[in-house]
Amino acid sequence: MNESVFAWPGIGSLTVEALNARDYPVLQGIFLLLGASIVAANLLADVAYGILDPRVR
Repeated sequence: MNESVFAWPGIGSLTVEALNARDYPVLQGIFLLLGASIVAANLLADVAYGILDPRVR
């Protein structure tokens, strides 16, 4: 199971390695990054929806 794009290891393999090594600060950083990106994507979708559909305003 090797995940890489242009020979760069991905965040999934980093998560698995951190889980195996019990590296909790790395796991906290990964979960913070993923959570923040989900919140940012939802905010961007809400703003775009308000701009594209004037009935929502």
